[in-house]
Amino acid sequence: MSQEGQQQTRTFVGKMIQRKWKIEGLFAEAKQFHGVRRARYRRLNTVSIQALMAALAQNIKRVVDLSPYLYWLWKSYVSVVFRGRKLATLPTHFDSIEDVPRNAEQQFVLA
Repeated sequence: MSQEGQQQTRTFVGKMIQRKWKIEGLFAEAKQFHGVRRARYRRLNTVSIQALMAALAQNIKRVVDLSPYLYWLWKSYVSVVFRGRKLATLPTHFDSIEDVPRNAEQQFVLA
């Protein structure tokens, strides 16, 4: 089958439609909101870093959007694995450096 004939098949057209709203949307987001429209630097190394940082920013946004679900998933996993055993509570802050335990493994074990 020739290339023009392959491009007319239903499978190819369906994949191209999916590409439009998935991949092209990501490129458009990077271009509009993350400064990928123009390279800020001149050399290939620095332009690569700019593109990677834009992709990292996009991925962080996705993780933050998923964080409530990931938190729920982690809590479900912990409740299934530990089945009623209580986890030691971790302190949220320390007043001074002397309050930090020397051997954290001994302090934060399962009760």
